[in-house]
Amino acid sequence: MKFTNIINARTQTIRKQAEDNAAELLNYSTCADILDKWYYQQLLTPATKRKAWELTELREYLTKRIEKKAQADINKFVSRVAAVEYCATEIQSINISVDWTKSRTWGLCPMATIRVNYVNNSCDTFTSRRVTGCGFCKESTAISEALTQCNNLLHLMYAIKNENVTAKNSDLFGYGAGYGETPYFEGGTGTECYPRIFKTLGFEFNSVAHGKTFDVYTVNKY
Repeated sequence: MKFTNIINARTQTIRKQAEDNAAELLNYSTCADILDKWYYQQLLTPATKRKAWELTELREYLTKRIEKKAQADINKFVSRVAAVEYCATEIQSINISVDWTKSRTWGLCPMATIRVNYVNNSCDTFTSRRVTGCGFCKESTAISEALTQCNNLLHLMYAIKNENVTAKNSDLFGYGAGYGETPYFEGGTGTECYPRIFKTLGFEFNSVAHGKTFDVYTVNKY
């Protein structure tokens, strides 16, 4: 697999967390103390929640469940990275349009649609949900939600991260590139973070047109 550094880093993180969670079980002297913790509660099945546990037995059971969950999380992550790795069609440009509608509760609410144009003359279209709420940048939340659906775009970000796996995403791409082993377009960060991110990927981000109910942006390959 091409993005092995990313996978190895995430695998280590998951396994280290699982080891810490299993070791923490020894800090509790009663079953009630253990089952008072949400993390351990959610590892139980409906049947085992009703079981009258002995302390040692509960520790052994939860340790196995922790290991099983860790492996499942690793498998899911590997599948996700593999899907992004497979999508390597070269992007020529991206058209971004934001449509605003008014809500009596939340005011103006955006929905973003992006058209990703490839060098082979094909294209993909991705659409965000209608973003409601207040107290954050709804426009960048909508745009980021649409952008992050494009695996060919994420492929470019993963390739850079894979070569610098220990670096923070903000150091590689600037503010708004998310956290952890896999970079992404983070919602609510403001559209002003996009020029830096796209420049790192080899594109120029431009603001094209704005109105009361719409915004338009373009992303073009240098």
